[in-house]
Amino acid sequence: MADLAQLQDMMGQAVREGQASELLLDAIVDQGLMAEERLQVHVNTYRESLVSALNGVFPLSEAFVGKVFIREALRQFVLMNPPKEPMLFRYGEDFPEFFKTYKAAEAVPYISDLARLEWLTHELMHAREDAWAEAEECDDVGGLALGFGTKFLRSNFPVFDLWRVATGQLQPEKVDIDSGGQAMLIHLNEGQVFYHLMGPEVAASLGRALGEKIVSKDDLSVLSDLIEQGLFFAP
Repeated sequence: MADLAQLQDMMGQAVREGQASELLLDAIVDQGLMAEERLQVHVNTYRESLVSALNGVFPLSEAFVGKVFIREALRQFVLMNPPKEPMLFRYGEDFPEFFKTYKAAEAVPYISDLARLEWLTHELMHAREDAWAEAEECDDVGGLALGFGTKFLRSNFPVFDLWRVATGQLQPEKVDIDSGGQAMLIHLNEGQVFYHLMGPEVAASLGRALGEKIVSKDDLSVLSDLIEQGLFFAP
């Protein structure tokens, strides 16, 4: 007979993976439902809780593909990618990438980048204020020191225009998915996230150097100067 700690470990593994050992099933008291059925209640609750938590992170994606589509995609993601650490706000980083291999998303190839934009926003909103002061190593690109606070996203689709559609700033018929890619800077300032469309030349030069990085709080003034100079375009 397993002790309590062993049973807890087996229960946690069974809930995450959906499969239970015979030792665990033997320990589950049969009260109107078979052991497998009682365990499945916990498995379903666990997965649906994760789906509901993640659903709140990707409302713009849902606006494009619908609630049924996004929840089924999340269910498949949760099934294939259970949390690896006990920090729910960090869970879901790989969901945008999941869309690239999710067959049902083939008709909406831009959805991965839109979901990525939402995840970057989520990360910024959960950034700790003292993280600004912890950035000791920063790369310097064109006078812009890279640390915490702002993120860069480049897409093969008009992701900035899609964001404007999802937030009610632009009519859907004004967007041509085949018009080419766009790049954005997303930055956090005094608890609010701001989105900036970048000119193609600046996006190309920064994109080669950055990939996906962040700008420090002290350099937000530099960013503002670049916007005023027309190197970045505020919405």
